[in-house]
Amino acid sequence: VDIKIPIREGPKFRLARIDFVGNEYTRDKIMRREVKTAPGGYVDRRRLDQGLAAIRRLNYFDRSTLRIDDAIGPGGETIEGWKRATYELVEGRTGNVTFGVALSTNGGFGASVNFSKRNFDIARWPTSLDDITSGRAWTGAGQEFDLLINPGTEVTQFRARFREPRFFGSKFSFETSVYKRLAFREDYRTDRLGYTVGIGYPLLQRDDNTMALFGEVTWRHELVDIDDIDPDAVPGVFLFSEENELRSLTGSLSLVTRNDSIKPTFETRSSLAAEYAGGFLGGDLEFWKVTGRTSATWVVHEDEDGKKHRVAARLSAGISEAFGSTPEVPPYERYYAGGRTFRGFEFRGVGPHVNGEPIGGEFLLLGSLEYEFPIVARTLSLVVFTDQGTLGTSLSDDDAFRWRISVGAGLRFAIPFLTGNRPMALDFGFPIYSEDEDEEGIFSFSLGRDL
Repeated sequence: VDIKIPIREGPKFRLARIDFVGNEYTRDKIMRREVKTAPGGYVDRRRLDQGLAAIRRLNYFDRSTLRIDDAIGPGGETIEGWKRATYELVEGRTGNVTFGVALSTNGGFGASVNFSKRNFDIARWPTSLDDITSGRAWTGAGQEFDLLINPGTEVTQFRARFREPRFFGSKFSFETSVYKRLAFREDYRTDRLGYTVGIGYPLLQRDDNTMALFGEVTWRHELVDIDDIDPDAVPGVFLFSEENELRSLTGSLSLVTRNDSIKPTFETRSSLAAEYAGGFLGGDLEFWKVTGRTSATWVVHEDEDGKKHRVAARLSAGISEAFGSTPEVPPYERYYAGGRTFRGFEFRGVGPHVNGEPIGGEFLLLGSLEYEFPIVARTLSLVVFTDQGTLGTSLSDDDAFRWRISVGAGLRFAIPFLTGNRPMALDFGFPIYSEDEDEEGIFSFSLGRDL
């Protein structure tokens, strides 16, 4: 049987203009740079829909839709062969103040006060009380600002951060932060005060937003002090017991890929960073570090009610070494593993120990594979996992490739008012291969932010 389906191609339309309506506070240029279609070309509905998806990913608006109409001339007449695309927007609240608690095997117990502002505008200061209550003040330029205060039993920190994704209207980004961080370790306390300044640039970005490669150079300047040292502390702590100045430059690359920009079912995120401290930069500490991370997430199945089964794979590796007058990489710049980073082991429990306490390592290689089964859509899920890896004193030492393996299962609870953007994680890990000096710990958890 022959089946003939007659098809008659309709006329092509050109795009006369792209309009944005409803953005009471947000500047047009913020959305326009997310829409890769320009007026004058043929109407490409998929490209326009990709622009809509990019605008929604900004998370600036409560509602955003796309409408395509006939183009209208100055006299109100329809212009034959031309269309107009209109993105209809409803401004949302982009400032958020969060009060909460943090509880985890990595960070202990702590409270948190976090003010974050998306779509920040450092130049739009309030001129009246109404500007503040309506949300107009400090809104509309697509910048980011956050202020974090975290007092805790293991870590106490303060941080203020500002980011401009389009520095002076260019493709360069600018980011700076200031911070104060106290870490209470097993036998000593680390006190860090510093700031960072970074410049970034999008090296590659597909028009359909399925791939983006970003490069950044960051300057870090810190004053670091180790005090409250116990007599039985690990030897490396005593080498850096006085205040030291740290100056470093880091060059980094980050890559994001996804199979579809509108409804992706596969996504990867990778980063590679090389840091150089001391030497011609000055300061008291001299070392270098190279750290790489990659992760991939697959949606392998989606039920009719929206429950998604996911597979997640993660890999991280790092190597560091001291040079010049610095005898070894400082303890606060070394790699550690255990707890949430290597389930089945205590926090910082993997790797070399001295006097029963972890000394960290200059070489790290960790991998993880996890399958997530949804139980209640977007609220409760079950995971099974395996974590593997090694942590060595250095790449040349005998302990560099003493492989550890653990397997286990856990639960994820997403309760927005309690856990914020991160689900509560409860995991039970069981080591299959471990070393005698490792500290095993079956149960690990986190509630809210890991400090």
